[in-house]
Amino acid sequence: MASKPEWSAMKEKKAVSAKAGGFGRREFGQRAALALTGAALAGTHFSGFAHASAITSASGLADQQEDTQGLSSKAQAEIEAKLQHIFATYGSRLNDDQRKLLRRTVTYHVRMLEAVRPIAVANGDPPATVLKLVGRKTP
Repeated sequence: MASKPEWSAMKEKKAVSAKAGGFGRREFGQRAALALTGAALAGTHFSGFAHASAITSASGLADQQEDTQGLSSKAQAEIEAKLQHIFATYGSRLNDDQRKLLRRTVTYHVRMLEAVRPIAVANGDPPATVLKLVGRKTP
């Protein structure tokens, strides 16, 4: 006869498997709510991100002006919001060179998005390119 009832052994297995994945349902819900709140606040001015903009140096401001030339004010605001979010999350781990690289990368991505966003696409539109497979011809 087993020392523990069968149901208690199953209960222990469930507890172990929930922790093996990293976090449980409750923590997942908390993280999802936090991520949703962060996404909702990303487009607004949040006082917690104010310190991130104070970190930029005078030379960084000159680089910033060169990178964002020709972009709309909406695109520039999008760049700043994304950078503030990144700096608020990972700012203590980044050096000045990494910050400059992030600014250039985010600016480049927003420029690409600005070129694509004006194109109107509906759900029923076919893809721009289609993969056509060609089979081998047997002799």
